[in-house]
Amino acid sequence: PAPRTAAQLAPFVGDYGLPHIAIDGDHLTYSMLRRPPLTLIPLTADTFVGAEEPYARYQFERSNGRVTAITVLGPHGPTARYQR
Repeated sequence: PAPRTAAQLAPFVGDYGLPHIAIDGDHLTYSMLRRPPLTLIPLTADTFVGAEEPYARYQFERSNGRVTAITVLGPHGPTARYQR
């Protein structure tokens, strides 16, 4: 997938309870507590894969066009859902 601009990534940035989403260059990062941030690589408009954890998917949810939650999907289905 093509790199995204900061303007394209900005709607995803913020706190989702424990997880924090940030921009690092042309990609998003996912961090929680004291773990090192994971690089998120886009698969679709709202779904990303962890570069360091390719078995995990990060699905962002929208309501009225605004990003409102993220669900972490493991190889066997949803593992956690976090709201803004």
